[in-house]
Amino acid sequence: MRGFGAAARIARIATVGALAAFALSGCGGWSDAPRVQAGEHTVMLKTSPSPAEVGRAATVSVAIRDAEDRSVRACGVSYRQFMPGHEMSTDDVVIQLEEQRSGVYSGTGPEFSMGGDWRIEVSFDCGSGPQQANFDFTLEWPE
Repeated sequence: MRGFGAAARIARIATVGALAAFALSGCGGWSDAPRVQAGEHTVMLKTSPSPAEVGRAATVSVAIRDAEDRSVRACGVSYRQFMPGHEMSTDDVVIQLEEQRSGVYSGTGPEFSMGGDWRIEVSFDCGSGPQQANFDFTLEWPE
């Protein structure tokens, strides 16, 4: 990841209990995106802006791949964002994602109201029953 001094923010992602430090990549591909295994599916997540910023809404994009690493189309996909351990008015807001291209779903949720530990909880059903993938990360307060 390329940084631009103080303007660069680092996010930490925990995927299914395993912590992995990374910077959310806004670049075209998905190779740097955090991944969570959910059943036979791999779920990847990116935000725009990347990394997400305190005081701004972010567009969340999710890519879903099958066991053979093929894009999975026509899934019902949604997410909610919340701070574990902090009750907020937007905790139960569920954002429905629209398929933008084969296996990639996007939507914009509420703003990230403060720095600290956040979770994006992705729920999806691709025809084999509901599944979930959690992405935990830390937003830094603006400088």
